[in-house]
Amino acid sequence: MILFKTIDEFRKHVTVDANMHFELLAPFIKDGQDLYIKDLLGEDFFNIILEDYNAHTDAEGADTGMDADNLVLLPYIQKSLAYYAAFLALPHLGASLGSSGVQEQFGSNSRPAPRYKIRDLQLQYINQGDRFADKLLEFLEDEASGSKYAVWFSSEANTAIEGIIVYSTAIASRHVEIHDSRRLFLRMKKRIKDIEKNDVIDMLCTAQYGELVTQIKGGTLTDANKELIALLEPYIAKKALYLTVPTVRVSITDEGVTLHSSNDSVVQKTAASRDDIKDLLCSLKDGDYGYLVDYEKVTDFLRDNIATYPLVGDSECWNEKYPTDPTYRVDNDPCNKHFSV
Repeated sequence: MILFKTIDEFRKHVTVDANMHFELLAPFIKDGQDLYIKDLLGEDFFNIILEDYNAHTDAEGADTGMDADNLVLLPYIQKSLAYYAAFLALPHLGASLGSSGVQEQFGSNSRPAPRYKIRDLQLQYINQGDRFADKLLEFLEDEASGSKYAVWFSSEANTAIEGIIVYSTAIASRHVEIHDSRRLFLRMKKRIKDIEKNDVIDMLCTAQYGELVTQIKGGTLTDANKELIALLEPYIAKKALYLTVPTVRVSITDEGVTLHSSNDSVVQKTAASRDDIKDLLCSLKDGDYGYLVDYEKVTDFLRDNIATYPLVGDSECWNEKYPTDPTYRVDNDPCNKHFSV
């Protein structure tokens, strides 16, 4: 089963000529679902949408009783899926595999487009598919709850994360240039959880961290905790992106860091070079605005304001790290005749 039934349905989202037969596109729609859409929605939620669509639309794809919420969501899914399917189909259209090998087909009044035009169109299709995939996730993030799109809401595919400090794409985007990409944030989620579980709890100790996430969830943050979170967010976001970038294929453009869904030869030509990646990682970690500086800002802030945070000051982990009153060093300067540590 696939989420289109006719070429006219498909044509609402991606332009194809009048001679295109739906049977030619159907295998690539199925591949697009399996390769891209299932990961966005989670397999369980995707199957709910797929079964509802096929059971409650007619042969032309018109609604005959789909769940009202699923019907609203369907165009968001189909838009992204259509571009992904077109991306996958494009290199194969006009050629067929048979007993005589791969045969190229010519129309009487047309000729196959040159390879560079096909590559340009493929790149446009995959970029559009990714953009509309982010629109799909943005819609779900805004609309989903425990009673609406509940299966997605409770799954790992949910782009919002409860129980942590950097719990949404919007928060991460304030500190790293990911252009509000929910797809990239999904790849950062595991790192964010690991950083908070290890680094942040090591800085704050368990009781203070627990108070922060409880107040975030309940919308009851105190002014003191708001100030602390404002220092923690950039550290978490920058380090999470730093740890994620080497594992994904990205471009670095005026829109920031862009995640590509595909890793084929077309996309590789636009992907960031090794030197670009190296510069990005350096900027995220080192320098005046890297996460190492952010880490020092948090720990210095806590030392200077420890009386405001008794859950930190009274904890065993803090007293083990700072058993005596902290002493401070003067800033180093190249004109000094000494080096302070």
